[in-house]
Amino acid sequence: MKAMLVEPLTVGPIVGYTTDTTCRLWGRGPDAAGARVFGVARAFPAATRLPVAEGQFKMMAKFDYTGVVDLMGLVADTAYDYEIGFVRGEAAWDALPDGAPLDWNGASSGAVRTNAPPGTPAPVSFVLGSCRYLLLKWILHWGEESGDKAFRSILEQMAREVRTDCLLMVGDQIYADDFKGIDPDDHLDEFLERYRIAFGQPFIRQLMSRVPTYMILDDHEIKDAWTMDMRPGREALYAAALSAYQSYQVVHGPAFDLSGPGEVEFSRTPTRYWYKYDLGPARFFVLDTRNERYVNLAGAEPRIISTVQMSALVQWLVESPADAPKFVVSSVPMFPDDRSEIRDKWAGFPQQRRQVLEEIRSRGVRKVVFLSGDVHCSGWSELRCENDPSFRVYSVISSPFFFPGPRLGQGDRFDLRGTIPNPPHDFVIGGHGPILGDDAFTRVSLDADATVMRVDVYDRKGGLLDGVALPL
Repeated sequence: MKAMLVEPLTVGPIVGYTTDTTCRLWGRGPDAAGARVFGVARAFPAATRLPVAEGQFKMMAKFDYTGVVDLMGLVADTAYDYEIGFVRGEAAWDALPDGAPLDWNGASSGAVRTNAPPGTPAPVSFVLGSCRYLLLKWILHWGEESGDKAFRSILEQMAREVRTDCLLMVGDQIYADDFKGIDPDDHLDEFLERYRIAFGQPFIRQLMSRVPTYMILDDHEIKDAWTMDMRPGREALYAAALSAYQSYQVVHGPAFDLSGPGEVEFSRTPTRYWYKYDLGPARFFVLDTRNERYVNLAGAEPRIISTVQMSALVQWLVESPADAPKFVVSSVPMFPDDRSEIRDKWAGFPQQRRQVLEEIRSRGVRKVVFLSGDVHCSGWSELRCENDPSFRVYSVISSPFFFPGPRLGQGDRFDLRGTIPNPPHDFVIGGHGPILGDDAFTRVSLDADATVMRVDVYDRKGGLLDGVALPL
């Protein structure tokens, strides 16, 4: 049989959910197929050509020819190179024939390092950011180069051997509502085209091919200030937005179970969008604060997450090892309060916010850090409880990767002397850094003993804006 040509991906690759023994790879195939399309991937220990893991997967038109594969049986804390691409098969094929020879010369490639086993004492460093604006409407395309500079700067840090264990993108990966109420996206093809362009820029594409990347949506993946109260009358908009979100953000992350019902003909609709993952000694819980958010509930308090998600969060907080840093990821800030948009943040859901904070305080959970974006500025703050000196949690906000326009006076938006009522254990802002309105990304680093957290904020060209070491 003649060797089948492995063609390069049209978008990707993206290194997704990675553990100490597995790595999930994502990619997109051709713009139009005309036949069955199969993704193929294989991994080698770095600087060798001996494949130690390989897999194949379908790329189907209904998912915009995107797909994922889990490479299994890898060795912990080990560097691998990989190749990934797609082949065009016969229309009658349900899978590639066993032993079909493949010509890999044209495949896309990348590299990844597996994690240390969960709980292993080791330094950790990851990049946090959100909100990357690209004007993509009608014949207007603007912001691609400017919006890609932050990712170039991260790559330059990595070239200087700055440890980078993962990239955490916490919302507004696309802006589907460029001009607010003027012709927002409402068709699936429009959402898909935004993702292809946003994820196809050269530096973000190179970065995501080398660093495990974790994502969660915020409002602009659907519509500005989205809540589920807005869904009636907008069912088609919501379905289109979520279909594109699932294909481009969800499936390469932990929320998607590749071994779930349907096997090869899997569904791209998971039962939930929140998820958990581990990174050496650190634990992460990534919240979904949009798909379970209701502002108007008859006879009930508004909620930003469901009771199921709340229970899972509390259980995770309590069951995580006491000495493990616990990062709770929320697309919108837990604190400090944004005076200009209180209803859109956790401050607009006071009962659930108090519940989360009081569970942390009353159960004696330590080393909790909230990570978020959304507000087009960056900074850190500390929350304390005067009646319980042992309570301390941090908030680290990083946004935007890129957004046009002036952002002077951002610090005035935030109540940096505020109190979150919780009698008799009220919570107060105990300390904070500067509020930075620059386009930026944030690097969060832990020492090997996980006793100190360093927060460094960089502008999109890589210049250091602020840095601080905080005790955990």
